[in-house]
Amino acid sequence: MVDEGLPQQSTYEFSNRRDIDVTEIQTLRASVGWSRDTEEVWQGTLEKALTVSSVYSEGKLVGIGFLLGAERHAVLCDICVTPEHQSEGIGTKLVHSLVEAANSQGIKYVTLTYDEKSPWLEDLYRESGFQPISNAMQLIKPEV
Repeated sequence: MVDEGLPQQSTYEFSNRRDIDVTEIQTLRASVGWSRDTEEVWQGTLEKALTVSSVYSEGKLVGIGFLLGAERHAVLCDICVTPEHQSEGIGTKLVHSLVEAANSQGIKYVTLTYDEKSPWLEDLYRESGFQPISNAMQLIKPEV
């Protein structure tokens, strides 16, 4: 489906399908300087995610995001857009899609984390209804 909410410089196709080639996810992540992780990690994520939202341009994966969690609490994670397609509304569309999915599944709490080195992300998430909280912590496993 071509999405009317995205700019028309390119034709964007929005999808919630799970049959994504994991090497496309790895390539997308590498384009923004994130770790590629293994094919097994991404295959497991595709299988276990509550929702997978992706955006394609000319048949190429240019954006993706995941909703992971359970019945009461879920996390938006790994929202990523290729550099050449950033600032075109794709990230906003992914966030809105994932939040809509959480709402339709009756999930009460949706959280996320973002890189403080990218303060514009806070604006994106606030505009999508997220509010900062001060009582959150995270445990990060060191890369091996």
